[in-house]
Amino acid sequence: MYPIITVPDDAAFLTEQLGTKQKFWFRTTDGQTFLFKEPRPNTGEDWAEKVASELCGLLNLPHAPYDLAIWKGRRGVVSPNFAPPPFRLVHGNELLAKLDKNYPTQRFFHVQEHV
Repeated sequence: MYPIITVPDDAAFLTEQLGTKQKFWFRTTDGQTFLFKEPRPNTGEDWAEKVASELCGLLNLPHAPYDLAIWKGRRGVVSPNFAPPPFRLVHGNELLAKLDKNYPTQRFFHVQEHV
């Protein structure tokens, strides 16, 4: 059985804007920064990310570690920030937008220009 991390109700300090799911950054009492992600309803995205994370670990593949979590009674997952200061994660769509002036930066679903 895997532990379920309880994220304090007032933990959020920064909303993550990228992506389609509700998510936010929070800090633990020891100062580590984590991302909480809430799954879309009836998708199983939370446990699927946990399963994928565990499988990657068993296969020795590089991956973002995930733990199951609860925030304000809502299910989700938490993952530590793996970009140490002063660095930050740069998403592929950010890079593509810099390379291609026609890249659809305002579309969030069914973007196929990166294929």
